[in-house]
Amino acid sequence: MASPTIDFPSSNNTVDVRLVDTTAVLTARAESFIEPVQEGHEVLNITCAAFLLHHESSGKRIMFDLGVRKDYWNLSATIQKRLGDVIPSLKVDRDTTEVLTEKGVPLDSISSVIWSHYHWDHTGNMSLFPPSTELIVGPGFKGSPLLLPGFPENPDSPVCSSDVNGRSLREVDFEDSDLQIGGFAACDFFGDGSFYLLSKAKYFYFYHHSLRITRSRPDVN
Repeated sequence: MASPTIDFPSSNNTVDVRLVDTTAVLTARAESFIEPVQEGHEVLNITCAAFLLHHESSGKRIMFDLGVRKDYWNLSATIQKRLGDVIPSLKVDRDTTEVLTEKGVPLDSISSVIWSHYHWDHTGNMSLFPPSTELIVGPGFKGSPLLLPGFPENPDSPVCSSDVNGRSLREVDFEDSDLQIGGFAACDFFGDGSFYLLSKAKYFYFYHHSLRITRSRPDVN
């Protein structure tokens, strides 16, 4: 259970965080997310955000989520079937990789992409990143027959094989850490207190949030 207060170890290390407009705009049937549905609000307007993080001391860049892939019609068959039932409209002008490149961020400078979870509106198109970019997922992902092998080898998988094959696939391990933040198991990603991943069993057992430290701890009450 989440704690009403958030306490974490003191550190002067930080990460720089930039919100990335993934250009994805969609509508969703409110009944799929909210109960009861309010009259006049049967359809929700939704955008998808991703985050570019720069670890100042090491110079590493990582992406937290990727939004929706531009060619969403190439999502796995399982996801495509669901979209028609839940998503009345969807528009994606550019892949997140295009947005990064246009803003002067080379794709080979992204050391890691973290998926908060494997939903199609978070995973983007990993195949557009070079093989040097590792993909980081939550606990249980690699051992789940629901997910791996991916589509089309596994016709029922919501994950595309092209997203995971040919690159390092790493699970976050919360078992070896006694650290907790806000009542959640936590992983100190860089080992210096600048960026934490928090385990939250909300959607699936491989779901996690992140906590970014964007200013030195003495300035935080």
